[in-house]
Amino acid sequence: LTARSQGNGYGGILVVRDGQAIFSGPIRGFNLSGNWSSSNEGESITFFGCDDTGVLATRLAMPPPYKFQSTGVGWDTKTDNAENALIWLVDNNAASAPDERYVAPLITLTSQNLGSTITIRSRYENLLDKMKEAAMAGGVGFRVIQNEFVMQLQIYVPEDKTNSVIFSKERKNLASYSYKTESPTANTVIVAGQNEGTARNFRYIRDTQGQLFYGVMETFLDRRDTNANAELDQAGQVELQDKDENTVLEIQPLDVIGSQFITDYNVGDKVTIELYDHQIQDIVRGVTITLTKENGEEITPTVSSSGGDTNFHLFDQYKSLSSRIRKLETI
Repeated sequence: LTARSQGNGYGGILVVRDGQAIFSGPIRGFNLSGNWSSSNEGESITFFGCDDTGVLATRLAMPPPYKFQSTGVGWDTKTDNAENALIWLVDNNAASAPDERYVAPLITLTSQNLGSTITIRSRYENLLDKMKEAAMAGGVGFRVIQNEFVMQLQIYVPEDKTNSVIFSKERKNLASYSYKTESPTANTVIVAGQNEGTARNFRYIRDTQGQLFYGVMETFLDRRDTNANAELDQAGQVELQDKDENTVLEIQPLDVIGSQFITDYNVGDKVTIELYDHQIQDIVRGVTITLTKENGEEITPTVSSSGGDTNFHLFDQYKSLSSRIRKLETI
């Protein structure tokens, strides 16, 4: 752990593991407390903050000319592969933004043209939210992390390691797990485009499997910025992913050669977890690292999936049973 400066605030933190930066971010505040009424008397101080990706949440995705004291007209529109669209958003609103909107020392890297072609329209939305929309639509991930004294926007495509990184009790590299699934908040998105009244363009995006199990759960998305079917469908798919059934699997791996964090897998990679004769293959969305005097380093990866195309099937038998019971009740 290395302290590092971050503007004129409280400073920040840079976490390096095996010579590689795995986390960096500013300190946003602290809590100082004292206790002299028990055997554990003493004082403690807790610092808290966010990672450097959080700096993107401090900016808006503005229309041209991307600066203060100037009224933006219309929308900022970019049609390109997902990586170029993300770089466009960050350059215009942070890394190379005009005037005081410039974020130092944030840089973007040379594009590798990653991801599918998308169209992003922006007008005073939160920059981080707009980037999440672009990444989800284009099939890429992104992060901001300190590297060589600058903050870099790093864009990647999840690497498939499902055949090489496999966690299971039988392989003796899985100590424990916690599995949770939550119902969707919506599985049907009604997207409304331009025009008025009966002339307005409506698109309907559905998760048909989710509808069969949970019933129809609707939400409305207002997109008056465009009337293109492809853009409305893209927006509906992103909204569906955000609101559809969500499953989260947390595992406590054992430090075994072939399945070690950083050495064999990282955040953004796709791995396999074997539970009860089921193979769960999905993306490592995050890793919690806990350092204590008693237990040393504990690593807890989080594998999660959202949307109807999930690879989590542990509750399929229960779902099938519930469906059969409901059918019997209607006879």
